[in-house]
Amino acid sequence: MILGAGGAASAIAYQLADTVDSIVILNRTRSNGTRLASAITKKKGASCQSYPLDERNLRREAARANLLINTLPAVAFPRFGKILIQEKLITRGMLLMDVNYEAKSDFLSKAKICGVTVIDGIEMLIGQAALSFKLWTGREAPIDVMRKAVSKARAKR
Repeated sequence: MILGAGGAASAIAYQLADTVDSIVILNRTRSNGTRLASAITKKKGASCQSYPLDERNLRREAARANLLINTLPAVAFPRFGKILIQEKLITRGMLLMDVNYEAKSDFLSKAKICGVTVIDGIEMLIGQAALSFKLWTGREAPIDVMRKAVSKARAKR
């Protein structure tokens, strides 16, 4: 399940379509979610559905999902993250990723407490930087150095 249908959601959905059985997109603007789901189905042949992002659909789809990726802007996510935690919609065994580089809520820490495996958006940022580094220099990126630099910069904020 992907929350959002913008650029990050689109890139993730196209990649996931090669490896998963089905994708569900929940988006605040129904037409954008539908457009993305239709494109994935047409171009990749994968089963991809879209629904409005509301409590009813979030509840139904979270019960079926084993992977939840949040691509909503950090300012838009807290309401839905609160629903996921309070309604116990995320469950052990679920993998949860928030692509935001700077979390604006404590959702990921609360999800960890619930026993969910989480991936912070910083990991995506580091992965993108590492690929760029290799493309520009031809060398493997110093990922540990990058991770330390990001952690240090984040701690200063």
